[in-house]
Amino acid sequence: MDTLREVRRINESSPTSAAIEAWKEASGQVVGWACTYVPEEIIYAAGALPVRVVADAKEMELGDANAYLYTTSCSYTRSCLQLALEHKFDFLDGIVGAASCDGMRRLMDMWRNYIPTPFNHTIVVPRKWTDWAHELFLTELVSFKEKLESFLGVSITDEVLSDAIRVYNHSRKLLLALSEMRKGESPPVSGAEVLEVLNASYRMPRESFNELLERLLAEVKATNRKLNGQFRLMLVGSILNNPDFLVEIEELGGLVVTDELCTGTRYWADPVEESGPPLEALARRYLNKFPCPRMQ
Repeated sequence: MDTLREVRRINESSPTSAAIEAWKEASGQVVGWACTYVPEEIIYAAGALPVRVVADAKEMELGDANAYLYTTSCSYTRSCLQLALEHKFDFLDGIVGAASCDGMRRLMDMWRNYIPTPFNHTIVVPRKWTDWAHELFLTELVSFKEKLESFLGVSITDEVLSDAIRVYNHSRKLLLALSEMRKGESPPVSGAEVLEVLNASYRMPRESFNELLERLLAEVKATNRKLNGQFRLMLVGSILNNPDFLVEIEELGGLVVTDELCTGTRYWADPVEESGPPLEALARRYLNKFPCPRMQ
């Protein structure tokens, strides 16, 4: 399908992309985010391009990162730091992480001390869903918003933030439609292909991604494509952005029809409520979303 070929072209130059380079050439600001508890909508509403900080979709040598982070830290955090030390993330004007797990906290510490990204912020994420936890998380998002406004020299109004929520909710609706296609007995898309689509979503303007995803859904519906496997599988884990890993599973007769991954369903599931104060809606959605294991 033509759209899948376009997706692969977008992912060829990871962690950057032609869209990111065009954004920078137009003097746009790019802010990286490194955890699914960081609301992209706030970055988008500030007029910056949100880009997910992920590792290369392939095996990497981590010698430099291992000198800064314990080797017991997850390969995701060490891979991201390795790329940063190799200047692969020099295009970032800012980076935002979350105090979600010890590995993420240490990554943000090392980034702050050794990588000269101008803006660096870490959001504290409670481990509970109580009223007090929501109040704390809302306070954290207010602080993040104010610091980002100061850094970028902009004002994020409720109106602009509500518009951002609608754009990202549209992405969630489209990704849900793509996910539903995987439930059939002979789905028209593979798990590896869906992971490639998500990889592309992290490094392009959200409106452009929504248009691409609408084209892909139309293409899939117009085909009579049917994929078969001996075993229907759910992939469970944390961060995985290497589609070759899923290709291997599917070539051996498996069919990855759903997942519970930070780079999969856990990322896009659950829309933001579009009524009421937008920052409060974001705080509720991101704290109560499809939970990371760190919430248990």
